[in-house]
Parts: sequence; structure tokens; C-alpha cells
Amino acid sequence: MPVIVFFIAWAVLHLAFKDLEGIWAFLLALLAAWVASLVGEALEESRSQTDEAGWREAPAPDAPAQVVRNKLLDEAAGATRHRHSTPTDAIHNGTLIWQGGPLKVHFGYRDAKGNHTNRTVSLTHIYKTHEGHYLEGHCHRRNELRRFKSARIQGALFLDNIGRKFPALLKFLTGKPDKQSNAKPAHDSWQGGPVAVRFDYLDHTGKAQEIQLGLILIFPSGGQTYLQGRNLQNGREQKFNAERIQGNIFCGNVGRNLRALLNFLHQHPQGTAQDPHNGLQYHDTRGARAKLLAKLGTVDWRKEGILKMSGYRVGKTHGVKKDRRWAILNSLMMQDTLTDVRDKSYATEWGKPASKKRYKKIHDSVATFLNNGRARNRNGAIDLSVAVAEWEMDLDYLEKTFARQFG
Repeated sequence: MPVIVFFIAWAVLHLAFKDLEGIWAFLLALLAAWVASLVGEALEESRSQTDEAGWREAPAPDAPAQVVRNKLLDEAAGATRHRHSTPTDAIHNGTLIWQGGPLKVHFGYRDAKGNHTNRTVSLTHIYKTHEGHYLEGHCHRRNELRRFKSARIQGALFLDNIGRKFPALLKFLTGKPDKQSNAKPAHDSWQGGPVAVRFDYLDHTGKAQEIQLGLILIFPSGGQTYLQGRNLQNGREQKFNAERIQGNIFCGNVGRNLRALLNFLHQHPQGTAQDPHNGLQYHDTRGARAKLLAKLGTVDWRKEGILKMSGYRVGKTHGVKKDRRWAILNSLMMQDTLTDVRDKSYATEWGKPASKKRYKKIHDSVATFLNNGRARNRNGAIDLSVAVAEWEMDLDYLEKTFARQFG
């Protein structure tokens, strides 16, 4: 464009001012070309920002959210009124279908000119319009609030290292199947138990947490499948969307996907009901460790020990009641994966839950406490009679409850 402007300007100057020196005509034409170049770059930048719906003015911290949003939308609309159909106009006429986060998502994006970039966006809103879906959030590449058209997203969107196509991500975030999704609804169901299961579950913020559930019901609803039962960590009756379960669902020491678990439950209704470990009480040992870590900061795991970090204590001063101690031992023995233990080599020594290695580690630890306590109690330096009695009781409980299967 600048080259064309240069020749046109030179021709016009020669015709309009025939007595103008050649050098002056040349310089004036060059100036006109330079001005045209600047204008072209400004227009191009404006179009590029409009395509991604960039809003440059940061909202005031104390401004009401709706007022700020309306102001931003009005300003963006004013910058793009010359276009017949714009993302901003579409948002005005669209519907907000998800709001939350911010969730950090990664994806490839192709703009209106065909340029491809990799984006990291702290996602806060998703809109649905007659033109399609738009994702809104803070773009880390541009360091601005931006919107992205879902049709221009290339491949999967990655949330917490898990990639999903946009329809699957939308269903995951809203808990409702999108009309464009080709996911097949599940029709399988089961009722019985309770059966103790555990699995990793993604909440609405995209964070994974371990769930320990006394499963009593599996049922379909709205094209998705839910697991329902008593959450063994907080004691509440809850249901969990199977779409959000990461990896296998563990029943005992065997992990299965949902289809395999359903088949197992239907084929072994009596076997699961007669499982001697189904009636065990559990404690949130992972949560106990998290609270203690928040208080202590850096921890020498081998020195403190997983039992102590999980809330297990005996004795007159700091000991906890028998029911809680046994619930802690049950959780460590049957369910706790110890994935939060930062000393990985130490955690590996404990083996997997519901395994002979795990039973031996817990049994040997309590037996060591007992033997050391007996020796110190005999020396008379300190009265450990209560602690010794409780260790004896706990060791006997472990052997009666788990030794037959894992000893």
C-alpha cells in the first residue's frame, strides 16, 4: 500500500504543480507514503485486537462487576461498529452459559487472518451466541482481557494437563451436555452396598482431590453417569459426576474404569456385600496432613512419620480416642495413596493401599512404637503406661482386621 500511495502522490503533485522541483515532489510523495504506512499499521492493529476482543483499560478495583463489564462491552462495541458482525455485538446478544475460575487453560488459536499462536488464558466466562461460543479471560500472551471464538481454537484445550475438545470442556465445566457434543449417554445403573471405593476427582476449579466414598448408587442423568454415597472424609451424602473422575475407580486394591466397575458390581452382588472391609470407618488422613503441613511448613517426613502426620497419636497428653485412631489406620491401610507425601522414596516404602507391603509397614511401625515404649516405661524415666496399652490395642486391631488377607 505505501508504494502505491507514493506513485499516486508523485503523479498528482506533477499534475497539480508542474513547476514544482522534482526533488520536492519526490520528498512530498515519500512523506505521503510514510503517513499511509502508519495509518495502515494502526488499522491492522485495531482489526487484530477486535478479532480477539481485546480490552486495554483495566477495570477499577472497587467498581461493581456489572458496571465494569457494561463499560468494557460498550467501548469494544464502539471500536467495531464499522463491521457488519463482530464478536462484541454477538456477546451483547448472547447468553452467559458459564462463569467461574479463573481456570488456566492452554490452546492453539487461529485468528481471522490465519495466523496461529499458542495461548494461555485464565478463563472466567463462556458465552453462547448465534455465531457460536466465545471464551473470555485474561490472555497471558497479551496481558489483557480477551475473548476467543471457539471455532478458531485448534485441537484440544488443556486444563490441569488434561486435553479436551471444546464441547467436552463445556460439558465438564457446566455439568450439562452441549447440543453439539457427540458424547453417548450412559444407561447403566446399580444399587447396593455400601461399597468402599476411592478415586481422584476434578472439582469445578480444575483441582484434583482424592475421594473416599461408601458407594450405594450408580445412575444416569442428563446423558451422564453419577456415583452416589456417603463421603467417608466428611460424612455427607454426595453424588459425583463420572465425567470428572480421573483414572480408575479403586475397590479394594483393584482399579477399574466405570464400565468394568459396573460389570463387577452386577456380577458379584453378594461378594461385595460380604467384603469384611466395607463396614470400616475412615478418616481424612490426607486432609490431616495438609493442615499440619500448613502449620509446620517444611517437614522431615522420615523423622515425623506418616502415622503422626496423618493424625495418629496415643498417650494421656496428646492421644486421640480409639475410634479415630482405628479410622486413621483403616484409611492408611485401605485407601490413602500418599501422593501428597513430598518424600517420594519414603512414600514408596509404604507400598500401595490395600497391599501386603502397606500392611507390613503399618504393622511394623506400631510394633516398633510399642517395643520402644515398653523399654522406656521399664526404665521409669517417664510414665508411658497409657501409650503402651493403646499401642497394644491398636496392634491387636490391625492383626484381627487385616492380617488374614494381607499378613
